[in-house]
Amino acid sequence: MAVRLADGSLPALDFLNSIDARAQQAFKALFSRQLDHGVLLSKDRFRMLDDKDPHVYEWKVHSPRALRLYCIHEGSTWYATHGGTKAGETRGVKREVKRARAIYAEGSEG
Repeated sequence: MAVRLADGSLPALDFLNSIDARAQQAFKALFSRQLDHGVLLSKDRFRMLDDKDPHVYEWKVHSPRALRLYCIHEGSTWYATHGGTKAGETRGVKREVKRARAIYAEGSEG
């Protein structure tokens, strides 16, 4: 599910629509694999960024450049919040976790 903000925008969908077809296909393959198997075990393609509630994860694509789609997992539903190029390790990841939670909270209010 893509989180819809109060202004009607869908940051995750906007991100996916803005990337090239090759990267879109790579993300689609990750989503399909996760739906088929329930989990992605490869840390090269998927990882939890923060274990505080709500948990924030990232799907990772490396082709043609390092892209990330951030999401929140609640119950049995995955909520895609936003995406972008790979963030710098410590500070950049914390910024993206904070942004994912803010987007999720705003979308949950509406």
